[in-house]
Amino acid sequence: MRHSWIPLATLCTALVLLSACGSADSSPLSPQDALASFRIAEGFRLELYASEPHVVDPVEMVFDENGGVYVAELLDNPDDPPKGEDPLSRIKYLEDTDGDGMVDRHTVFADRLLAVEGIAPWKGGLIVTAAPDILYLKDTNGDRRADVRETLYTGFALIHVEGRLSNPRLGLDNWFYVVNHGYPGEVSSPSRPDERPVNVRNREFRFHPLRNLAEASTGDAQFGQDYNEWGHWFIAQNTVHLRHTVVPPGYLQRNPYLSVEAAEQDISDHGRPAANVFPISQPQQWRIERTAVRQRRYAETRPGREEKLAGYFTAACGSTVYLGDTFPQHLKGSVFVGEGNGNLVHCDLLAPDGPTYTATRWPEDTDFLASTDNWFRPVNFSNAPDGNLYLIDYYRQYLEHPMFIPDAVKKRLKMDFRAGDT
Repeated sequence: MRHSWIPLATLCTALVLLSACGSADSSPLSPQDALASFRIAEGFRLELYASEPHVVDPVEMVFDENGGVYVAELLDNPDDPPKGEDPLSRIKYLEDTDGDGMVDRHTVFADRLLAVEGIAPWKGGLIVTAAPDILYLKDTNGDRRADVRETLYTGFALIHVEGRLSNPRLGLDNWFYVVNHGYPGEVSSPSRPDERPVNVRNREFRFHPLRNLAEASTGDAQFGQDYNEWGHWFIAQNTVHLRHTVVPPGYLQRNPYLSVEAAEQDISDHGRPAANVFPISQPQQWRIERTAVRQRRYAETRPGREEKLAGYFTAACGSTVYLGDTFPQHLKGSVFVGEGNGNLVHCDLLAPDGPTYTATRWPEDTDFLASTDNWFRPVNFSNAPDGNLYLIDYYRQYLEHPMFIPDAVKKRLKMDFRAGDT
């Protein structure tokens, strides 16, 4: 049976035509041409919602209580600006003024923000993660530009962008949960300097915006977390695309001397720790060369490891539980995860398994969405008021951080890690 739903809309960026920088990589596509590069599950279709110049380098999109749309643009990638220069990241307010279903106007809600990797609506404004800070931004005069900029918490690690503070989510318990990837930090509130800082080493962070409470929380996510209708949390971490946070933070804090081996559980039934995926794009030249370098090293040192060129999660991100009412019923509560390096979107159905879950891929022998375009970078998703799932496409030539690629490879290929930021 074919379905007539319109379930998924891309937030895609078009780019000027760039050279492949000395490699055999493909060139970027226009938004319209990019749509033709996708293969999507039967019964679904893809629609363009916003493209350049209205969005550039998007990593998060949210809807506020009035249906207003905000997008975070991570322009500070891969590196922070030189000392003395303003950061480049920003947040935009998007509008469809003629009712055709596509964005045709934007307003810069806030700019000169350092590496914005997460936003969440709150009390007419936005909670914003911009390490080392968590900010609150709000427009009070109706011009769609933030005139309130308050630092709620500070002290998070300033490390590479793949592991920075991100994905603020308001839980059912009225606490905001924020991804920290376990990096060390002494987090404090500028408005309450006498309070003891929160140590977030090997932990995540949560805070209650009304009760002025903050503490470390369970988890080890890396750009991806969300919860289902029961308030159960699911996280992603590069090669491990789906974990369930089984033990809530309160239990661990109430029992400080209890030895707990792990508070999270890998729940994939199709590969642990790394699950296989089915890309239809070709690996980029840098990955081919890095894989060869690593495999030679493993052959020499014999650690019992093998470097795979493709076919497994290497950049899992944006874990999102679908809670809309447009998809078929069996997908309600399913989890969508982006695989940015594989240029695809993976979907898992969840089934209860004792105190946790088992995740089973859907469709069975392919991925929900894949593209032949290796500039396609699905990094996040958003449940929209219309019941559809909106996909955020970072659309850069390179997603991997330069520090994880051998210098010789970067030099030989003349890799421009900002290719696609215009």
